[in-house]
Amino acid sequence: MTHSGKKVMVTGAGGFIGRRCVPLLAAAGYDIHAIAAHVRAEPAEAHVTWHTCDLLDPAACAKTVATISPTHLLHLAWIATPGRFWSSAENLRWLASGVVLIDELITLEKLHAHVVELRTLNAPQINRTRI
Repeated sequence: MTHSGKKVMVTGAGGFIGRRCVPLLAAAGYDIHAIAAHVRAEPAEAHVTWHTCDLLDPAACAKTVATISPTHLLHLAWIATPGRFWSSAENLRWLASGVVLIDELITLEKLHAHVVELRTLNAPQINRTRI
């Protein structure tokens, strides 16, 4: 773990947004645990450990969270099929996987009610963060 003690689990880390977040998190001192559905041949990066997990399987989510024991979660995994991602019913399954991940973190007592914040980013904020 890095000097900060911050361990973040990033789902969708190899996706369009995720792959831009990983270097920012590394620069901020996070120990990154990137989640992918399949084994990836990513080049070695400091503070990045790749894991495979079917995030649509609650048992697999529970096992992965228990293995990593993260202090933070950045859930970016979602359906990204062009022409389908805006209206696919599969989006509900991805939303449910996020709920399962948060539930597992709470079960592990890694998140405290006073620490959990939900934030939304609008386009100008995203541009300022240079993702």
